[in-house]
This record gives sequence, structure tokens and C-alpha cells, in this order.
Amino acid sequence: IAVNLDVINDKFDAEVTPQGLVESGIIPQTVETLSIPLGIRYFSPVGWFAGLTVTYVDQEVTTQGLDLSSPTFPPPVVQVSNQDDFNLLDVNIGYRLPNRWGSVSLAVKNATDEQFSYLDDTYRETRDVAAIGPYFPVRTYYIQANIVF
Repeated sequence: IAVNLDVINDKFDAEVTPQGLVESGIIPQTVETLSIPLGIRYFSPVGWFAGLTVTYVDQEVTTQGLDLSSPTFPPPVVQVSNQDDFNLLDVNIGYRLPNRWGSVSLAVKNATDEQFSYLDDTYRETRDVAAIGPYFPVRTYYIQANIVF
């Protein structure tokens, strides 16, 4: 049996850019994310294993944007803050093949189908391909096989 607990506090503060990316709301001004995953895993001597992880996530995002409802021109820049906290449950079960030939497992991410608002790290990327966030906003099933030869 293995138990793990992590506390991850991630803070992002954008600086004002000459291109106006923060002021236009393209890049958030600040993002603070606290995540606390608590997991327990069991490994059977005959090859079976199972795991359960509960993750608490609290995120606050502050962006800037133009107040288009203002009668003045140019419209004033205002700050908008969004906050969401949620709990996720991930479970998995699998079998370790004999003679270290690999393993096969079935996992469910967000098993309770929790709906949440989460800003992933895409705004930090400079690639054309978007980053995949660590949390799934819908229940997701997947099968994984690792074969060693």
C-alpha cells in the first residue's frame, strides 16, 4: 500500500507588455492555483493493483478588459476576477503481467463527472499546439497497456 499527499501552489503574474496582451485580456493578469492531491494505491503480490486519488483544486484568475458598457471613449480598463474550487476523483485498476512483461490498466478521470471552470497553462505556451491540462472537465475512461519485450 502506498499513500501520497502533495500540496502544489502555482502563482503567475504577468507584466504589462508593449503588445497590450494583458490589457486586452488575451493573457491573464494573475493566476493562482492551489491543488492538493491525496492518493492511495494498493499492489497485490499476484499482480493486481488499484488506485484512488482525490484532488482539491482552488483557482483564481484575474484578467483585464475594456468596460464596453462605459459611455466614455476610449472605454476604461477594468479588472475581472473569476474563482472556482472543486474536488476530483480519479480511480484505476490494473494487472502487472508476469515476468515483468508489462501491465494493463483501466482508469477513470473525474469519476464523479464534476463540472468546473479551470484555466490550463495554454497562455504560458508559445507553440501552436494547445497544452493539455491536468484536469478533465468530463468523466473520461481510458485503457492503457505497457508491453516490454
